[in-house]
Amino acid sequence: MAKEEVKYYERHDIPVVTTEEAKNHIAFALRNKIHRGVLCLVGHAGSGKTQIVLQTAKEAGYRVCYIRTANFNILSCGVPSTKSAEKGFFELVVPDSLPKPGEKAILFFDEVNHAQQHAIAMFFSLLEDRQLFNYQLPDDCLVIAAMNPHTAQYSVTRIEHNAALRRRLMWLYVIPGFKNWLDHAMSDQFHMTDADALGEAKPCHPDLLSYFRRYPDRLYDQGAFMEEKQFTCPATVQTASLNAYLLEKEGINLMDPFAYTRFAGILGTTTATGIVRFLETINDLIDPTTVVEDYKNAQERVKILVEKGKSDLLGELAGGVNHHLFLSNKQIKTLAKNYVQFLLDLPVELTITALRQLPTIAGENNAKERLSKLTQALTTMDSWKDLKVRLDRMDKELTEAILNVK
Repeated sequence: MAKEEVKYYERHDIPVVTTEEAKNHIAFALRNKIHRGVLCLVGHAGSGKTQIVLQTAKEAGYRVCYIRTANFNILSCGVPSTKSAEKGFFELVVPDSLPKPGEKAILFFDEVNHAQQHAIAMFFSLLEDRQLFNYQLPDDCLVIAAMNPHTAQYSVTRIEHNAALRRRLMWLYVIPGFKNWLDHAMSDQFHMTDADALGEAKPCHPDLLSYFRRYPDRLYDQGAFMEEKQFTCPATVQTASLNAYLLEKEGINLMDPFAYTRFAGILGTTTATGIVRFLETINDLIDPTTVVEDYKNAQERVKILVEKGKSDLLGELAGGVNHHLFLSNKQIKTLAKNYVQFLLDLPVELTITALRQLPTIAGENNAKERLSKLTQALTTMDSWKDLKVRLDRMDKELTEAILNVK
C-alpha cells in the first residue's frame, strides 16, 4: 500500500497532508473566500475526505451542496459550453443541489474522476468561471473536488493527464489523520447521520473508541485494502459503531458470535477478532496516552506485565505508544522523558522493535519533523544514556540509526 501511494503523489508532485491539515486548508479558503485554485482532495476510499468537508462546513455555518459526479455520466452530451453561449441562449432550471443566491455553501464534487471525461468537462465552467449559463455561484461559495488516486484499486478517469484541469486545481493528497478522527469520534457529530436509527446523535461507541485509541494504526487497514479484502477505515468504523449500539439495544453481548459476524462483515475478520480479544483482556490493558503523558501512573502496571511475561500485550502497547507520541499535545521534553523511561522498563527486544517502528509511524502521521525534535530531546537525557548502554549490547547499529534520524 505505502509503496503505491508514494508512486502516486511523487509521480504527480503533490503534497501529502493528514485529514486535520486538509481541514485547515479548507477553513483557510473559506475565511479568505479563495475562488482561484479549487481544492482537490485525493485519497483512498474511506480515508475521511468527505467527512472533513462536512465538519469544516458545519463549524463555519456553511451548507454542503453535494454532487456525486459519477451520477452525471451522460448529462452533458450535446450541451455547449458557457463561454460559447450568448445571453439567453441556454437557461438552467437550478436544482436544489446547487447553492442559492447569497447562500454560504461548499459546492462539493465528490468522486470527480469516477465520471466520464465529457461529464467532467461539464463542470469546467463552475470550477473556473463560477457560472453555468444563466446560473452564477454566490460569492460565499467554495468549490471543492475529491477523488480517489488512479491505482489498480479504482476504475477512474485519468484527470491527472488533463493539463487544463491540473492548472485549475490545488491538489492535496490526504492520508487518514487519527487525531482529527478521534476528536470527531468523541463528539455527538459522529453519528449525526444515524440519528434516526439511534434516536439521537451520539459519539462513537465507547468500546470501539477505546479499541482504536489503543490501536490507532488499525483505523485504516492498508494491507487488507491492497489485497482486495474487507478493510477497516473511518467510514466502516462508523457503521460498526452503529451496529454496536443496536446490538446492545437488543441485549446482545459484543463478544457474542452474532456480534462478531456483524463486525467481521463490516471491518474484516482480522479487526473483528482484535476487537473481541480487546474486550476479553481489557482489564490487563494500559492506555498508551497515559504512558506518553504521565508514565508514573502506568509504570507499575507495565512492570506487572513484564513480570508476567505478557510480551504480546507489551508489544501492542509499545505500538500504541509510538503512535501517541505524534498525537499528543504535550511538550516534546515531557513526551521524551516518559518514553525513555517506558523503554527502559520494557524487555530489550521489545525496546529495539519499538525504536525500529518509529520512523515508519512518523511517516504514517506525516510527522518526520516531530520525530527529529523527539530524537534530539531523547539524546539530551541522562536516562537515554542508560538505555543506550542496554541497546549497545544488543544492537549497536540500530542505536546509531536512531540517533541520526533527520
